[in-house]
Amino acid sequence: MPMEGFGCWRINYDRVWSLGSWLFNDNQRAARVLVEAIKSGYRYIDSAYFYNIEKAVGYALRYAFRHRIVKREDMFVATKVWNNYHSRDRVVFGLNKSLNDLGLKYVDLAIIHWPTGFEDADNVFPMYWNMSNIPRVWRKNAFVETWEGMVDAQRQGMAKAIGVSNFNIDQLQVLMDSSRVKPAVNQVECNPYYNQKEMLEFCKRNGIVMTAYSPLRQGYDLLDDPQLRRIGRRHNKTAAQVALRWNTQRGVAVIPKSERRRRMRENIDIFDFELTADEMQTINSFRQLPKLLTLGTARSHPDYPFKDQFW
Repeated sequence: MPMEGFGCWRINYDRVWSLGSWLFNDNQRAARVLVEAIKSGYRYIDSAYFYNIEKAVGYALRYAFRHRIVKREDMFVATKVWNNYHSRDRVVFGLNKSLNDLGLKYVDLAIIHWPTGFEDADNVFPMYWNMSNIPRVWRKNAFVETWEGMVDAQRQGMAKAIGVSNFNIDQLQVLMDSSRVKPAVNQVECNPYYNQKEMLEFCKRNGIVMTAYSPLRQGYDLLDDPQLRRIGRRHNKTAAQVALRWNTQRGVAVIPKSERRRRMRENIDIFDFELTADEMQTINSFRQLPKLLTLGTARSHPDYPFKDQFW
């Protein structure tokens, strides 16, 4: 698994923001962005059913294969099973939909997107009248059944590896206690302002790869941090490159996203320098801020993962 991938969440979302959604359907434009990412050197594409972008990913991959930019075996493609496909049999059904859209026989990594399973329905966000999500079942740890479906999918050759996303430490432990197959990956929000120190220590102890989404804090305040900029000047790098390097140097894979060619190439140009121990410690000591992505509509769900965490 590459240490850096290209994240597909919210690509081009600003073009439809006025419609109240970032789930866009401009597959042609998105495919061009993804082809540019592959040309820039990205070999890991992080997608998901919920992102509504997998047809574009499929177009981009077919273009790259057809024009001999890369071969299938050069690419590491990940997808995620959404919350309305959490019953055991629906996991395989949902993953099949992703494979069809991607135009692939298998993915390199399939992930449970959230531990919070919703009712089995075509609606990706089934809601009660109070705008809270409808759980599949009203009991804790229902994701254990979902994990059984993931194991089924792996055995059927649909995914080479399986993992999870947005699981807390207790939920990871439940999975490991209930199955002989442990998650290969836990993908979580992680950046210098939300460093996930305890999660990283747990994952390392248990042989789980931690992957960071929003590694640049979605471009909010992190890129203007004076200490990151100061460290960057010493290495002739940007604050973004320093933040990404900090994570990979801790053993955390990162999946930044950009639609601009210059930024794409800048974000992946982080493997020709190394932060010193003092620089790592400086970033490790940054004041921690609340996490950005909380899935607030699922806050009353029995398996909501952030109830006891800093957010």
